[in-house]
Amino acid sequence: MTGKGKGPIRASGGFTLIELLVVLSILGILLTVIASVFSGGISVWHTVRKMDARRKSGLLFLEGFERDLRNAFHWYAIDFECEESKLKFARLARGTDSETTNGIPYNAAATDVES
Repeated sequence: MTGKGKGPIRASGGFTLIELLVVLSILGILLTVIASVFSGGISVWHTVRKMDARRKSGLLFLEGFERDLRNAFHWYAIDFECEESKLKFARLARGTDSETTNGIPYNAAATDVES
């Protein structure tokens, strides 16, 4: 059907095949970008979860180790001090007037460490 000699009549309100293909290609590119962002986020989440599990395991080990060390010897009341140029912490030192624990003489003393 032709209208007044100007060529074929086109139905109004529709999309051409080229317009549909352009829209589909743009949507495909957007979906690809979104999927890659989500997959990257998921891999980071898994990595952080593994690191957190290792950190928790390490903290549990250190807490148990600290508890065992604290229970291994009788520590006297020694202040732990820290200044900008000096660190003071408790140590075991053998001495003449020491006590005996399981046949091992010891007494608690403080050690100064200067930077």
